[in-house]
Amino acid sequence: MTLPDENNPAWARLVTGKVSRDFELFAIKVLISELKQTFLTQPTEATLRTCSRKLYSFFKNNKNNPRAIADLMKIFN
Repeated sequence: MTLPDENNPAWARLVTGKVSRDFELFAIKVLISELKQTFLTQPTEATLRTCSRKLYSFFKNNKNNPRAIADLMKIFN
């Protein structure tokens, strides 16, 4: 699967909590929880972009991890 662009709105939907998924990787569960909390404490467009970028970067850095790919597919399929 090709990694969607960091500006894809699906990243922001996860950060804002508008959508949720049942992820396998504990690290992604923790990261999304932290990003949601960050956004809740400072709900600005800049914070949302920063959090979305961090989420994108996690998947970019873990593109060879089969469990990360499975979690990525849960977001975009």
